[in-house]
Amino acid sequence: MFGWFKKKYIPVFDGPRYPSRDEASYWMYERVRYFYNYFPDDAHKLFDPSSGEYMPLAVHIGSCWNQDHQNVYRGVKAAYPELVEEAKRSFKLFGQYSQSRVGDLEDFDPDVRLLP
Repeated sequence: MFGWFKKKYIPVFDGPRYPSRDEASYWMYERVRYFYNYFPDDAHKLFDPSSGEYMPLAVHIGSCWNQDHQNVYRGVKAAYPELVEEAKRSFKLFGQYSQSRVGDLEDFDPDVRLLP
């Protein structure tokens, strides 16, 4: 009976909200791994430009967004193709509301018009 009141322990992501320049590569891999393990239904948002959790935007705020970051980000996307596909479906539905101008151009569907 008391089993109903037990909560599943979910560790807090120990990385910063926005990574510093020298931590960005490691941070991206760890953030995806954390969401994939503990919040699998929301993990695709890390690859969705219309989401507030979009990783390139967080990296940009913390340290800028450069070619090195983009290369690492593409490596992360290659490691989690199912999340990338889910993000593309989500972006097709809600992408017209995206305000992101930072990120990998591969994430943006050319058929979806972004707001100015």
